[in-house]
Amino acid sequence: MLNSHKGLHSFSLLLVISLAAMLLSGCTVQTPTSPVTDNSEEAGESTNEADASVLTLSDIVNNGMAGTYVYHESSDEVEYIDAVVELGYYLANDSDSNYNDYIYLGVPDTTPLSFDRNSDAKIIVVGSPNSDNARVVPIRDSGYCYSEAISSLSIFDEINGTTFETAEEGESLLTQAGLGVMPLDEGGVLITSSSSEASFSWGQYQGTDFAEGTELVNTPYYIETNYGYYGASDAPYYYNNGYDVPYIQTKNGYFEVDLSNIEPGLYELVTYQDPDAGDYADSFVINIM
Repeated sequence: MLNSHKGLHSFSLLLVISLAAMLLSGCTVQTPTSPVTDNSEEAGESTNEADASVLTLSDIVNNGMAGTYVYHESSDEVEYIDAVVELGYYLANDSDSNYNDYIYLGVPDTTPLSFDRNSDAKIIVVGSPNSDNARVVPIRDSGYCYSEAISSLSIFDEINGTTFETAEEGESLLTQAGLGVMPLDEGGVLITSSSSEASFSWGQYQGTDFAEGTELVNTPYYIETNYGYYGASDAPYYYNNGYDVPYIQTKNGYFEVDLSNIEPGLYELVTYQDPDAGDYADSFVINIM
């Protein structure tokens, strides 16, 4: 067993904790208690198992399959949106702003939905929207990261085969490998790669034993500027740089998300549902063209 200051929580544990919180809440970095493990394959299983089947509009409407979809009107086919964002962190703020940028983590092996407004595709919502509109929030940066935050690089004794003493030295070793470190507001860091999927190896003394492994840096991340809590006691969490987009009501069992007035670019799309079990939001990453 590791000492409480040496190691990482497994990604699956963090995911369970994170999904229990509201989607728009920041996640607290946990104190590492177990070795680094690679659960990217397990995380990929969180995508809907029905993705492989062909659905029609009548399938989802008649069966009450509430959610957000891409609808191809000419073929009457409906697709799930794979680029789901599930958890995230507030980034450390090194400016005088009251806001902290927010970083969302996606699911490995998914990419943003490319949405061509000149095609016959529509983004539709089925169910009980609890608002007259959806929302889009511009994404200023994206890349890849290790699947969870760690408390400090000093939990390792070796990175990529080289022994080091301080977190700064560990960061230098990651930089030499084309990786980066992103500090978080509540403490801890994310290990990142700005342009492509990557990996790093680690070594760690656990008492007199030496453990080692290799971790993938393949979880998509998406950063939104000035997203968060204003700081005043009466100010809620909200998107200060997003845009409300209306629903176009139809008599065919769905509402269409109207993106006609949004500039092309990469966005988080948030749609809201109000089922009997309580409010919830679907959050996706889309590239609007």
